[in-house]
Amino acid sequence: MKTKKCVVRLLFIQILLFAAIGRVFSQTYISVPIQDEVYLILNNAQMRGLCPSLPAYRPYTEKQVETAIDTLLSLDDGKVSPKEKAVLEAEKKRLFYRKTGFDFHRAAYYIHTSPDKVDISADIGGRFGAFFSDGLYNTGNSFGMDLVPAVYIRGNLGSHVSYNADVFGDVSMAPLTYLGSTVVTSLRGGTSTATVGTDIWAHEAETNPRPATVNVFDNRAFLPFSYTKIWDGSIYMLSNMTASGLSGWPDGVGFGFGMNAEINASFLNDRIFFRFGRVYREWGGMDDSASLILNSRARPFLSLDGIITIFPWLRFSFITGVLEMPNAIYISGENPYVEAARYQNVFSSDMIELDFKYFDMSLGTSAIWPKRFELGYLFPLFNKVFYQNNIGDYDNINLFLNMRGKWPGVGSVWFSFYLDEINGFSKEGGIRSGLEAFTWDRAMFAFQVGAKAVVPWIPFTNVSLRYTKIEPYCYTHQMLKNTPWFPSTYISESYTNNGTSLGYYLPPNSDELRISFDTRPTPYVNANVTYQFIRHGADYGSRQVDGSSLYSELSPDHRGNMRSYFLQDGAYQWFTMLSGAVSWRLMQFNVPVTLNAGAGLVYSWFTDSDGNLGEKGSYSVINTEEYPQRFGMVLSAGVKIFY
Repeated sequence: MKTKKCVVRLLFIQILLFAAIGRVFSQTYISVPIQDEVYLILNNAQMRGLCPSLPAYRPYTEKQVETAIDTLLSLDDGKVSPKEKAVLEAEKKRLFYRKTGFDFHRAAYYIHTSPDKVDISADIGGRFGAFFSDGLYNTGNSFGMDLVPAVYIRGNLGSHVSYNADVFGDVSMAPLTYLGSTVVTSLRGGTSTATVGTDIWAHEAETNPRPATVNVFDNRAFLPFSYTKIWDGSIYMLSNMTASGLSGWPDGVGFGFGMNAEINASFLNDRIFFRFGRVYREWGGMDDSASLILNSRARPFLSLDGIITIFPWLRFSFITGVLEMPNAIYISGENPYVEAARYQNVFSSDMIELDFKYFDMSLGTSAIWPKRFELGYLFPLFNKVFYQNNIGDYDNINLFLNMRGKWPGVGSVWFSFYLDEINGFSKEGGIRSGLEAFTWDRAMFAFQVGAKAVVPWIPFTNVSLRYTKIEPYCYTHQMLKNTPWFPSTYISESYTNNGTSLGYYLPPNSDELRISFDTRPTPYVNANVTYQFIRHGADYGSRQVDGSSLYSELSPDHRGNMRSYFLQDGAYQWFTMLSGAVSWRLMQFNVPVTLNAGAGLVYSWFTDSDGNLGEKGSYSVINTEEYPQRFGMVLSAGVKIFY
């Protein structure tokens, strides 16, 4: 009994000693959020060859980021300028230093055992963020916002395990403008049974008739293709704070909530790392938000993932997680619980990385499969394509490849390819050959080419250029029945989570040219300028192009003869956008506040072809009530407190 009292007293004395010391270093295996600005610095440092190459498996842990920063700070040969070292010191202080006890500047309380004992720590704190955006167009204005208070607890459980639990609320508003509806099964084949007013899924007509339309909306309060909801699940409208006020989208002011959490472990000198949690991820991306496989703009989901570093130049990573339903009541008018039954999927992927000084490469497979106890997908070393061939064609299997050439100190060039389905080689009555196979609707793929370079005269500055093409029906899949464990329920196996694409943020039948300039000129200022030129097949109205929506389904009827004619087979919307944003941390004044501001110019218009839908014709600019031209400006401002 006396021994126990002595231990407690000793522990208490040690805690007091650490409180007297002041700030202590906290090195953990919890994730640095993938949206954090420190990733710009890491990308720049890797291109310059100043730190060891980091995996194409993100987010990184605090230890990975801190080790990279320490490596940069240790360089004394002039490769890192004094201004850049000041930036690095500021980032290290912001991300990794903790003051034992209560710290007003972080709104957090930190407790840590003695380092010569078992490493146990807890960091309990809160934060607040607010973001406002107003779209000012020739057709009117639209205002949106997110007010996000949050509390968290994180820390270490020994020297190998870390934990983090983050709970937040969200007072949100993002008004939607109704554009029209989309038919989600193809009409090109000529014999499809899908017609407006009958059934939404053609092969389901005889057993479960329901409306044949999915409503299409436009969120004009934010820049096109930029907004991702923060809240999880559903949202309560403040005008009706009851169960009947539960909604799928905050057209007015609504209150939502959510939670992200993780338990991470690392072994064998960090050669084996496991994460069990719900966080935002970027998987196999060659640039920020560039991944075609698992993009940082995709909604988070709970998963078990990990990475094994066999050699410094050879890594293997894997992930298996449960996907979340879309709250589609505001899209289809269907009961949300009926919709939920159709989205009961698991996502699995594996990736091999080869990483050398002048070249790196990653390749792998991914699968969307209805929830069941399936050992082959759970086992990371077994290829998903081979396994599906062994058990039957029930699931949505995909392949991906990334290749990058690197010139240390200058930049990199890359090519990414995502293969959803490639049955374009077969046709009714024969076989297609060569590149012709990639021009048909059954060739469902996406690709990206890009280049990124260092701007040497400004601290941690990059300029990047990339072109991305998403083919029709890519990321979509037929709704299936009679899958294992779901004999009577139709399951949608589209490459989506919570209503958004797991892959690139553009919808199918789109392309984008994107030029970005990102810089960190001082320890407290971050800025970027981006130009985007986007084209997308209309997914609503009388001239909509099939395969242009994530809700699209490729009809079984004559699909072997359905060909894609980008820009020439119906109406297409064109966007040209120039935007800029700047953030300023007031840490230099010892104030725990970050201010953000942004502005963007948007001009959009439509073109239409002169032939029948699905047939090739010449196109020209149009301006109709159904497909109007629009131009305007989007202004945004935000504040973060205790971040």
